[in-house]
Amino acid sequence: MKYIGGLISGLIAIAIVVVVGFWIVPKHKSALDASNDSSASEKPIASPQANNNDIQSPISPDKKISVPSTESQRLRDEIGKKRIPFFHMLSDKFSDIITRSSVLDDIETLDLVIAKPDNVTVLGIVQNAIQPTARDYGFTRVRFYVRNETAAIDPFRVVAETTFDGTSHWNTFWK
Repeated sequence: MKYIGGLISGLIAIAIVVVVGFWIVPKHKSALDASNDSSASEKPIASPQANNNDIQSPISPDKKISVPSTESQRLRDEIGKKRIPFFHMLSDKFSDIITRSSVLDDIETLDLVIAKPDNVTVLGIVQNAIQPTARDYGFTRVRFYVRNETAAIDPFRVVAETTFDGTSHWNTFWK
């Protein structure tokens, strides 16, 4: 019995030494690396104006360098700018019904989060906003979402979808 107690005490002592060692060694190692920085391969590159004894930090650009966007991203941005009046109209006329509007995946699909998932709300938006102008702004499909309860995994669920049939009619389907 004393043997097991001694063994457990020894293991605990070793564990404490290891934890303290991992905490202290990295602090001292970084200080040692800074003082032993004598090899040429580890020295920072000097700027062209500096002499061999005057080492400076790397030069940062005057302004941020932007990565060129892809053709599809440029198309999305261009169409998004042209759709601004449509989104303003939705916000002005339907702000009490539509809580959020966005274009997520498909550039031709408008996603709307609505306050109430009833026939009157959905059909009112379709008749007064979608049918007259959505096709002019490049939309061929509109999905209507509502917020789920707070305990749900997904924050939104689809309640209806309306699609353009190509002959000036919008067909609404309930999910």
